[in-house]
Amino acid sequence: MLSEIPRNMQEATIAIEDKSFYQEPGFPLPASFARHILHSLRIRYRAVRPSPSNLSNPRSLRRNRVSREKIKEIILAFWAERIYSKNQILEMYLNQVPYGGTAWGIEAAAQTYFGKSAKDLNLAEAALLAGLPAAPSEYSPFGDHPEKAFERQKEVLRRMTEDKYITPAEETVAPCHPIHLAQMDTAIRAPHFVMYVKDLLEQKYGARLVEQGGLRITTSLDLSIEQNTEAIVKQQVESLAN
Repeated sequence: MLSEIPRNMQEATIAIEDKSFYQEPGFPLPASFARHILHSLRIRYRAVRPSPSNLSNPRSLRRNRVSREKIKEIILAFWAERIYSKNQILEMYLNQVPYGGTAWGIEAAAQTYFGKSAKDLNLAEAALLAGLPAAPSEYSPFGDHPEKAFERQKEVLRRMTEDKYITPAEETVAPCHPIHLAQMDTAIRAPHFVMYVKDLLEQKYGARLVEQGGLRITTSLDLSIEQNTEAIVKQQVESLAN
């Protein structure tokens, strides 16, 4: 329920995604909101097969794919705003959007990053989470560059001040509030290799598609060989300890 999500979290999301969300009738529904309504409604589109002339031109193929996705988002946005209220759209978005890893939806994100329920988020925590969906891997406080999470947090707070959701004083004080991150619990096997591959995919297809696209990836990693090799190396290093 939207009523169970803190007002700060709602406002932070609107400020960083589309400040005119409640003001403008009809268009434009934010593309990010539209994508997650599609997930919520379990709509599936059949991929359009590229013509042979495009197969020899990866750049053209990628352009066509992007164009098709944009058209789908516009059509979905058009109908979503005629079926659902703004509050319903925001609620669906907050309950479906990926915040990184297995954290889909704001409740999962609050538990994953802070070990608490979404209803207990303070302004500093809400601003940090609101900044993640644009590029969850890049802005994750658990990533290789956790400082980016806090730079993004400040950007969200700045937008909230511009839109009069918070005061300049609140914008200044919020980043000083200590952030206590939960212990990261991941079941990912070979995490360094997985993150390396995910990085390559994001560079090629963009962070949003990688997080939301349901891609199936085949890599060169043979996990059993990798684990046996690690065990052999560990055994040999230990035998040379003296």
